[in-house]
Amino acid sequence: MKSKDFQKLVLSKSENGDGTTKIFRDLNGATSLSTIERCCRRIREVGTIDLVNSRECSRIIRTKAAIQKVKRRLNRRKPLSSRKLARESGISRSSVQRILKSDLELQAYKIQKEQLLTDSHKEKRT
Repeated sequence: MKSKDFQKLVLSKSENGDGTTKIFRDLNGATSLSTIERCCRRIREVGTIDLVNSRECSRIIRTKAAIQKVKRRLNRRKPLSSRKLARESGISRSSVQRILKSDLELQAYKIQKEQLLTDSHKEKRT
């Protein structure tokens, strides 16, 4: 069921005086009871169901300023892990990883420590 159709159906049933459980039974489990309760609560408080503007804050963190902040921090001499970079910049770790991979086109790697081979070790190998 499309969200607009769902909104119209729940709105009309709620205006007719049907309760949330009656609406849930009429929909035959097409959506959860908690979703219908949330929609009915929104109808009582605001008068409409507007799912488009339901979020108050912007969810976009990958702005040009955040990308520049990460890029400037990476240009310093000391290498830095993505976790430490996220902690310093105040951005979530997954967003930092997304910036590094998608926007700055960098690859993740971990420096592998290897044992030091001397000349005598190399001769014994051959």
